Amino acid sequence: MAGHRPGDRGNRFPRLPGARVHSDARSDDVAARGSRELPRLTEDDRMPHITRREWHRLAIGGALGAAAAGWLPAGVRHANAAGSTFAGVLIGLQSYSFRDMSLDEGIAAMNDLGITSCELWEVHVEPRELRQAGNREQLRRWRTTVPLDYFEEIGARFQEAGIELNSYNLSFKDHFSDAEIDRGFEMARALGAPAITSSANMNAVPRIARYADRHGMPVAMHNHSRVDPNEFSSPDDFARAIEMGGAAPIAVNLDIGHFVAANHDPIAYLRENHQRIVTLHLKDRKRNQGPNTPWGEGDTPIRETLHLLRDEGWAIPANIEYEHDGGDTLTELRRCLDYCREALADGNTWIPLFDGRSLEAWRGYKQDAVPDGWQVVDGTLARVGQAGDIITREQFENFELRFEWQVEAGGNSGIFFGVTEEIDGPVWHSGPEFQVLHNAGHRDGADPITSAGSNYAVHPPSADVTRAVGEWNSARLVVNRGQVEHWMNGTRLLAYELDSGDWETRVAASKFAELPRYGRVRRGHIAIQDHGDPVRFRNILIRPID
Repeated sequence: MAGHRPGDRGNRFPRLPGARVHSDARSDDVAARGSRELPRLTEDDRMPHITRREWHRLAIGGALGAAAAGWLPAGVRHANAAGSTFAGVLIGLQSYSFRDMSLDEGIAAMNDLGITSCELWEVHVEPRELRQAGNREQLRRWRTTVPLDYFEEIGARFQEAGIELNSYNLSFKDHFSDAEIDRGFEMARALGAPAITSSANMNAVPRIARYADRHGMPVAMHNHSRVDPNEFSSPDDFARAIEMGGAAPIAVNLDIGHFVAANHDPIAYLRENHQRIVTLHLKDRKRNQGPNTPWGEGDTPIRETLHLLRDEGWAIPANIEYEHDGGDTLTELRRCLDYCREALADGNTWIPLFDGRSLEAWRGYKQDAVPDGWQVVDGTLARVGQAGDIITREQFENFELRFEWQVEAGGNSGIFFGVTEEIDGPVWHSGPEFQVLHNAGHRDGADPITSAGSNYAVHPPSADVTRAVGEWNSARLVVNRGQVEHWMNGTRLLAYELDSGDWETRVAASKFAELPRYGRVRRGHIAIQDHGDPVRFRNILIRPID
């Protein structure tokens, strides 16, 4: 927000324990190492519950050869700039789904499908020969001694392909040494993954929690359907692990198919525990330990799960995990992706204000067109040069707005509502602001009342939940008959009522006291501020409230 800062409002608030902090950027020479060949899978590179016969059937029926998939040239970015987000829901892929492919073939397949988010399976990273019987100690030695630039290179390949890693799947078992567990977090960070998912043993949770707390990285426990006191299959198992972890970021990787096969309700669990869930696995299974089925033929509420994510605005990656008997892997994955896309279009009341392609919903403030300084860049709405503020062509009164934002070091911007052009002055003379800011790099971040997520200079947020520079923050702004809420990264930061006594008192003590239209326009434009800094937005959706 431009202009002077209000007076000192007290000490800086603490960062929430769950807020993610990430380490150094990758070294500059990663791209130069792009020619190293990555591990290729064999029948021995399999998850423990897949039999040799099942592996051969999958390999024969679903193999995608290098000739068919091709190799991904360095520097190629995904052609579908909008990414694999549909109606605000991020659809990703567990790379176990292409277990019959090499990693490079799998990356090419994701590009072909248009999937831009991945949960990376450990077997696509570790050397195949070390996963064979009798090589356990050699694998342990490799994990604890391999240079981290090996993982940086793999992360760079995903980055070059326009695919974000939403997590690294590394299953910590009882036989893992402390050194292996510790190094697992370094691996994930080097890959660029913000979290670890793990088909872990329950007995290993105290050790996992110790290192998760030390590294400040969530570990999300993955469930299967088989009931075993040393594994995860039920809500009670998740609760036990979280309790054992104490203050450590022990979380949940909810496999809705396995959950149903174990006769549990994923919808109820998701409603009650969504803030603990890092990722979802999407697959279809029958109840009572029933088999995997083609999507839509089992008992798993995939459609209902997707609707819940969409309608509640929970920013949880939903990762396709292809496990049922099928034909060609790429064909089956495309069917799963089409199922997600069609399910999310069904009953959708969300209106895209920015879909990653077009700026037709916007124009400059008091202008007919969008200024040249706002451009579509890699599927984002980016401020790339001197531009000025932009506003929606339509006006809104009662609504829920969702958006994701990203700033550079020291960056500043904002989202406004109730903006009118029937005044002499900028957008902030009428519209209250949802502050967008790099807190650690801007002076406004030193005071909660002007920090990220605040109702700028009027209401402070309850906590700092912003993510590191270069990461995306998800946000929600709800305006319903004068009741306003600010949400960020799954946390409600503040709530206020327009025209209430508290509102009037706060505005009278603020820089807006002499602005007669500030916060008084009930039906107005949504605006994005050009504060002179690079900023990007994506997945901007609005849902009118009747």
